[in-house]
Order: sequence, then structure tokens, then C-alpha cells
Amino acid sequence: MREHLGFDNKEEKRIQLILTDEKCKEIFDYKTFSTFKKHVTENIITNQEKSKIVNYAKKNKINDYDKIQFLSEFTGLPFKNDENKE
Repeated sequence: MREHLGFDNKEEKRIQLILTDEKCKEIFDYKTFSTFKKHVTENIITNQEKSKIVNYAKKNKINDYDKIQFLSEFTGLPFKNDENKE
């Protein structure tokens, strides 16, 4: 079914990326910023994926200024922690 709909293609050895928490962790675990940026721009395409990776970073309290700044610019979503509001 996935091949028929164009999500996967055995001949091209292509499968659709499904953004899970494990895949988000893998992306954030890249040591260099350039590798992180490459994987984000290649794999995070839809609005749902953009929201997912930003929410993952918030939930896991990712503390890397460059990665957070890039995510905010790339996704257009603010990375603000609303927990400290009174």
C-alpha cells in the first residue's frame, strides 16, 4: 500500500521518514552543528514534523543555543518555555 501511494519505493531503496522521539533524539545527538542542520533540513519538512521536533526539544530540555536558534528560524515556531509564567 505504501509503495502504491508513493511513500516507499523498493527499487530506489527509499522509505518515508516517520518522525518519532527516537529519530528526534538521533538528530539532536549529532555532534557538529553542520550535521545537525543538514539532517533537519533534509528530514523535517511538514508543519507537523516541525512542531514535533520543537516540542521534543522543549520536552527534553535541549540546552544547545545554536540548535535551538536554528530550529526557531527554520520552523518559524518560537522556542519559549511557558512554565515560568506567573
